[in-house]
Amino acid sequence: MFRPAAISDVDAAVPLIYSAGVEAFEYAFTTGKCSAGDFLAFAFKNGGGIFGWSNHTVAVLDQQVVGIVAGYSGREYFRLTLGTTGQIFRRYSLWSHAQVVHHSLQLSALMPRPAWATHYVANFAVSPLHQGLGIGTAMLDDQQKVAVLKGRTSMTLDVSADNPRGQKLYERLGFCVTKENTFSGPANTIANSRRMERSLLSVT
Repeated sequence: MFRPAAISDVDAAVPLIYSAGVEAFEYAFTTGKCSAGDFLAFAFKNGGGIFGWSNHTVAVLDQQVVGIVAGYSGREYFRLTLGTTGQIFRRYSLWSHAQVVHHSLQLSALMPRPAWATHYVANFAVSPLHQGLGIGTAMLDDQQKVAVLKGRTSMTLDVSADNPRGQKLYERLGFCVTKENTFSGPANTIANSRRMERSLLSVT
């Protein structure tokens, strides 16, 4: 079953979101006394921004949250980014938030703004204990239905160049690599990412 995420899902949802990009989250959000997990929990409970509960759908099996995904368009990107920036300023000290914003901007080169009418899939993860059961595929199919209902013309996501298994899954589902993006921060810190896209123009 898929349903909109709720604030009460925080304990199950945040570890899943974190698992979708451990190295990137650590680079962006761990500083001083605040860990990446601390920030993601704060942002999720706040509700807004890219990591807020209101921006996510969860997969539920036997009354347990086993997967999560966010989906938004280029039209919504700026509002969500501003929401996340506001959360950074509220969560971090004066001395830390400049570093967090700087690192987040460096990471944005790996995940550039999606096109206006594209449905961008983010924070996508399935619990390790429930992988291989088709849950991830079903979640992407559900996101496609959402995208079509909203009149979006394609689905897009980014996959790490260090995740060939994930890339093969997306290729099997009809996604194609359209570009490889390079991290703009220190060399050998974060792997390149590959933008993958699937057209929805023929889907009814």
